[in-house]
Amino acid sequence: MEEKVVVNSYLIVSEDKSDSLYPTYFGVSCAFFALRLLSISDVQDERLSEVRDKMLRGSAQLLGLLMWRVQKEGRRGKVCELLHKLGIAEREIRELKGLRHEDAKANEKVVSIFAAQEQSWLNERKKLRQHIGALMSGLRVFEKKKDQAITHWNEKNEGNGAFGAI
Repeated sequence: MEEKVVVNSYLIVSEDKSDSLYPTYFGVSCAFFALRLLSISDVQDERLSEVRDKMLRGSAQLLGLLMWRVQKEGRRGKVCELLHKLGIAEREIRELKGLRHEDAKANEKVVSIFAAQEQSWLNERKKLRQHIGALMSGLRVFEKKKDQAITHWNEKNEGNGAFGAI
């Protein structure tokens, strides 16, 4: 059983269904032909009039059957259309979930890079504070030695009276 899919349409018609429609189409064409002939004839014979009435009723019933079948197929077409849209929506959901997963991986990578950089900055800051602390300690030691040297030099000069002799 082959299926023909019409491009840009949601209606899927199988070979078996299209074959079963040919007798209906033939009957409808005969019904239209009979309606045309019977509606214009002015036959006064009762028997022909009765046949004409039966053919008109049969044609009307056949047209009603055709309309019912078209409506039924239309509902099936809507169902096929909805199923097709559902399939598209499900495929889009899968694609979006995949993109979301990829985005999550990328975000995780960015966060890890930023965390590593932040840790590097914190380590650098710690080293700089330690270096500043060491320089400050060295400066205090230097200031203390300078003060001691000045005090020692002042004591030495006072003891010699070098300033007084000049």
